[in-house]
Amino acid sequence: MGAFINSILIKDETVLHETKLHWSIYIRAGLWSILFLILYAWLQQIAVSIAVPLVWLRYWLLCRFSEFAVTNKRVLVKTGVISRHVNDMSLGKVESCHVTQGIIDRIFGCGTLHFRGSGSTTKPLHNIDRPFAFARALDEAIHAAK
Repeated sequence: MGAFINSILIKDETVLHETKLHWSIYIRAGLWSILFLILYAWLQQIAVSIAVPLVWLRYWLLCRFSEFAVTNKRVLVKTGVISRHVNDMSLGKVESCHVTQGIIDRIFGCGTLHFRGSGSTTKPLHNIDRPFAFARALDEAIHAAK
């Protein structure tokens, strides 16, 4: 269980399902690295060679510090490394949750979750590992809470 989510659980709250960002986000880091290496070959500057490790560090930190969980009382989402963004939504407030997957997402087993709470807009969560398992756990928790 994520350390942050564990620290904010309220009395009698248990984690039913937890997931993380999918490893495929590192593909983006690889593409940025290739771009920076091409720029390095073209510009011959040290600053560009520093950018490649920084890109990989950014995506590693993003993966490391993002936490997503369904508990018996709410949905918890924590993202951010330096600035932290925490969203929690009571199970009773969740109106819908659906998953979208492109062909590449289906191959890799990741996808985007779209949450809609009562009176709010859709909140997309991109690059989620095993999104259907998360959505199923959320549906089960909502029905168990009723």
